[in-house]
Amino acid sequence: MSLGAEKSYLGRPTSDEGDIDEGGRASSFQNGWIYWWDDTGAIDLRDVVVTYVGLHAYSESDKDQSSGSDEPYCILSVVAPKRDLVTLRSQTYEGVDDRTVRPDRAELYRGPAYGLTVGVVAMEGDFGSAEANRVLVEQAVMTNHEVGKFMLQFIPLVGPIISKIAGPALDKVMPPLANGIASVLDLGDDIVGTDSVALSTRKLVTLATRGSVYRAANKLPYKVESAMMEGGGARYKALFSVDPA
Repeated sequence: MSLGAEKSYLGRPTSDEGDIDEGGRASSFQNGWIYWWDDTGAIDLRDVVVTYVGLHAYSESDKDQSSGSDEPYCILSVVAPKRDLVTLRSQTYEGVDDRTVRPDRAELYRGPAYGLTVGVVAMEGDFGSAEANRVLVEQAVMTNHEVGKFMLQFIPLVGPIISKIAGPALDKVMPPLANGIASVLDLGDDIVGTDSVALSTRKLVTLATRGSVYRAANKLPYKVESAMMEGGGARYKALFSVDPA
């Protein structure tokens, strides 16, 4: 696992080689990491960037307040080791019909491939405020995830061991997102569905360095999609990209 030691763009090593998830090994350097799995070989990488890139509407809502189409949006909560909970919202997409893809762009995470979870709440806009709902969801998720947040804050950042602990454990440490919003009563908008997208170290590294991507109906490129979020006839998937920084 060598690129010429300190002569490479990675600089000098800052840790010994250590175990990571799925039987891998990693070494940290001044400017990045070298990861290794038996079936991939050595992969050198700086940081990774996870970006929300859009919404794929497979079908629209049955009840859209006399409108001929939907006005959906997503609320996105990012949970990662040694980071505060971040909750963002997408655009509100006007006039969404069946089999529609709406591109967007919101950077969710930039940093080492320690593993992270993106919680997605798909909403159908009716009479509520998207920004007010984002705040309510953030508060609910924060309360629900207090134990998980506490545990993540005290995982030591010592060499690559963080990715072995945090990557596979994130979805177990953090309760399902649906539990977090169960106590949010009147958002003014309908919750279509929720999902939690867990990205381990291996998944982040391999997705960031792969050349091929998936493409949604209108050729929008992406590398990860949420599970189908559905309710009231609406069926949506959130689309994400994972790239090298």
